[in-house]
Amino acid sequence: MRGKQVHLRELPDVAAVREPRGTPIEARTLSSIAPDAALSHVRAFEQAGWTFVPRQQAADGAKVYLRPNGRVALGTNRLTVRIAPELSEPEARNLLEGEGFTVVQQLRMAPNVFVVAAPEGHDSVEAVGRLTVPDKVEFAEPELIEMIAGR
Repeated sequence: MRGKQVHLRELPDVAAVREPRGTPIEARTLSSIAPDAALSHVRAFEQAGWTFVPRQQAADGAKVYLRPNGRVALGTNRLTVRIAPELSEPEARNLLEGEGFTVVQQLRMAPNVFVVAAPEGHDSVEAVGRLTVPDKVEFAEPELIEMIAGR
């Protein structure tokens, strides 16, 4: 969000899955777990094929986050990272791989901008905190799945 830190609140007892499994949490029940969740966003995810279930039934499901305004976001395992431009591309790749990330794609919008996959067992929000070389990382942004309202 243009240089501003975005705060997310994880709903630790809820996961989102694409394939049916477990006992679905109805939108009304989810809104009782997180009363500040925008019900229209929950329903939009359901219409797109996502099911919200108790986390213990789908430990590998997407983590569910809420923005302060109630918007629902789902975690992925990808993030976009920009490494300091004074490093060469191979040095930037080595730095990321040394931190446990897998380079998925290099973006050409600026030097040393990469889409990376988080280390096994971490989603993108957690993975941002794994970058232990902040003097070499210009930014790290988690890739989230969110509803975009029509215009």
